[in-house]
Amino acid sequence: MMRCERLSIPTSAGAEIALDVYVPAVSKEIDLAVRRPAIVICPGGGYEFLSSREAEPVALRFNSLGFHAAVLRYSVAPARFPTQLYQLAGAMALLRGRAAEFFLDPDRFFVLGFSAGGHLAASLGAYWSSDWLTHGCGLGAAQCRPSGLILCYPLLICQGGAREQLCNAALLGSGAADPGQIARISLERHVGPDFPPCFLWQGALDEDIPLQN
Repeated sequence: MMRCERLSIPTSAGAEIALDVYVPAVSKEIDLAVRRPAIVICPGGGYEFLSSREAEPVALRFNSLGFHAAVLRYSVAPARFPTQLYQLAGAMALLRGRAAEFFLDPDRFFVLGFSAGGHLAASLGAYWSSDWLTHGCGLGAAQCRPSGLILCYPLLICQGGAREQLCNAALLGSGAADPGQIARISLERHVGPDFPPCFLWQGALDEDIPLQN
């Protein structure tokens, strides 16, 4: 048995972002001491929309592998960076705060992202321990920390081609011409000792996301 519960993440603008949590049932006849890993899924869509095929079907597959899965319905354009990153950090903190209720292992919290969602997941990997993120979203670093990342054809290098420019425009708006802003979201520049373990995969013939990412 499995249920889907929609949780709300307040934002600084007063709006609420949905976190759809797919919760496998825990039977008192089997093992009430179970603590499952959690995975937060960030669909792609170029920061312009959220892909349905990279949302619930993926969550259900991870349920079958023994995970609690959640799909983050993060903000897209005209919302600007770091709004989406604050929302992902908030989702991590929200799930950790309800770990006992959902039978979660707070030390096994993963993030999976596709395309632009991969950029968002990698942004949390790069910045979870940074003061500007924790102060900006009002959370502690331990609440936001991902145990590991799965990056599926992620956009990581935000300079160069037309595809990168489109994503930059959706993510930064007028800031897309600002070298400092572009450098901040170009994540190949921000891999340091706090970056979590990462599995990254990319299709060699992908026409949307260049292979060098």
